[in-house]
Amino acid sequence: MSPTAPPPEQSYANHVRRLPALYVAGCVAILLGFAGALWELFTRPGPLAAALALAALGAGAASYYARINALVVQTRLVAFEERLRLARLLPAELAARLPELATDQLVATRFASDDEVAELVRQVLDEGLSQKRAIKRRIRTWRADWHRV
Repeated sequence: MSPTAPPPEQSYANHVRRLPALYVAGCVAILLGFAGALWELFTRPGPLAAALALAALGAGAASYYARINALVVQTRLVAFEERLRLARLLPAELAARLPELATDQLVATRFASDDEVAELVRQVLDEGLSQKRAIKRRIRTWRADWHRV
């Protein structure tokens, strides 16, 4: 997406954010480094080979948890934003039921336009919808979110 081109319309079909090539390349490099370090450890055992294997394993763990922690923070922030948004947009009887919504339900409703979010929340609560995919599939007019981690 170039800075001058308008972003495409978001929908259920295109809303999933793919990992940038840099992340994929980094993961492949770490995996290859770990495989090479293991090969070295088994073919020529020694303290240096063991240290290389541990360093590669540590780099993989650090990369994994950096990504997971960013996603956890994003989920908490989106849930908080949605609680604020829904408190403002929902009729009183639905706003009173906000504590019934789980984090995944809140996160799934973030794509619903302001005009349809009350109807969607009512469906989620009354029908017991809990899977994000099922909730997102019910959205007719998407509110794009291009700033996800």
